[in-house]
Amino acid sequence: MKKIILSGILLGSLALVGCGKEKEKNIIIGTPSRIKKLDPMVSNDIPSLLVTNQIFETFLYYENKELKSNVLDKYIFVNDTLELTPKKDLKFSNGDSVTIEDFKNSFERTLTHPGCKFLTGNIETIKINGDKVVITFKVATPSILNNMTYPMIVLLKETDKGLVGTGSFKLDKEDIDTIELSPNNYSKNPGKNKIIFRAIPEDNARTMALEAEEIQINTNVPPVDKKLVKSKGIEVIETPSVTTEMVWFNNEKLTLEERVKISKAINKRDLIATSLEGSGTIATSMIPETSYGFSPNTKEIEVEDVKIDRTLKIILNDVGTRKTNAQIIQANLKEVGIESEIIILDWAKYLDSSAKGEHDLLLGGWVNGTFDAEGVLYPLFHSQNAPEAGRRTMYSNKEFDSLLESSRTYDLKQREEYLKKAAEKLYEDYAILPLYYPNYSVGVANNVVGFKGDERGLYNFSQLNFRN
Repeated sequence: MKKIILSGILLGSLALVGCGKEKEKNIIIGTPSRIKKLDPMVSNDIPSLLVTNQIFETFLYYENKELKSNVLDKYIFVNDTLELTPKKDLKFSNGDSVTIEDFKNSFERTLTHPGCKFLTGNIETIKINGDKVVITFKVATPSILNNMTYPMIVLLKETDKGLVGTGSFKLDKEDIDTIELSPNNYSKNPGKNKIIFRAIPEDNARTMALEAEEIQINTNVPPVDKKLVKSKGIEVIETPSVTTEMVWFNNEKLTLEERVKISKAINKRDLIATSLEGSGTIATSMIPETSYGFSPNTKEIEVEDVKIDRTLKIILNDVGTRKTNAQIIQANLKEVGIESEIIILDWAKYLDSSAKGEHDLLLGGWVNGTFDAEGVLYPLFHSQNAPEAGRRTMYSNKEFDSLLESSRTYDLKQREEYLKKAAEKLYEDYAILPLYYPNYSVGVANNVVGFKGDERGLYNFSQLNFRN
């Protein structure tokens, strides 16, 4: 058997910081969507994970392309066995000491939530051996270390008052439009200020709130507002992303010929020029080019032209660029004789409707949060994955499933080839239409420091502070 060993020794540092009595200040963060649920193992959507990412910590994270951890002293991955050595003296935000059982229970909890299946579904056993948690796998799982950087696999504990974590913040208050977090003083890296997430779905309202200093961070500055925001002395931080904006075809409703006709009608360059004002690049794959297993969509097939007599439902959520995209796509389709209806839903209804397959075309994006093609291909297309967990394409193909399953090997060259072949099968079937890779644009008030961009859009707000 070929043997692969991946290990890391994770070193910490001690910093002494002087502190004094300071007037409490709140940093208000404006977001475009309401939160679905503050359970990181349930809500695999960026608006929810952006908040839970402040409360809970992943077992691993990337810094300058190196794997590090705030909760592990050491990890060793040898073929089908993963050994984790927890750090000592960790505490949850309620003051409870973190035990090795909490590490075990956190991994076990992922196995009971369908949305985590693409990350931990191959786990066979989770056991405690002395000061280590030992995890074994049913099949080769070379992606597990990358998966452990995704904020659905986190250290947490269930209590009578809800979930608690070891992150920089703790939950104070939650309602439909506002979530308040305060610094977790038991954390090794507590936040510097109380932060408040405020849902402001309308782009114009969010921009005006930033200009009026009613919010200090706008997590999604629409391209059309960037020049205006900058002219007010507000910094706009742009970061290339690992997000792919796509048209998700309902493969149960649309034939191959119909999907091909729709794909060829849509003008991606118009979308980038108009919706993004040039702040993005054309997507040749649903897998971002910087991700492992990227294969460009270079194949086109010829099919007989078809007439689509019914009015297609284009479903999207209330994000400004998607509204513009929908209008452009509707016009593109009309040029080739296809009528369509645009249906705009709030975030919760959008997720519910698309999971039920009520769309013909769904406008949405996917963040490759694991930086690995498997983190896109499995949740979106493998037939065993539920629509509510990501397979909103309703795509099902045994050949594709087999290719993806064959990619689970420790022969990394062979693995990459299988991932590319699986992606190419999707291209042949026109299962989805990648549109573009957008840049993230975040507006930051000039009296705030400590914001750092993130290519997944999963920002860490622990260092946010008011400028002295």
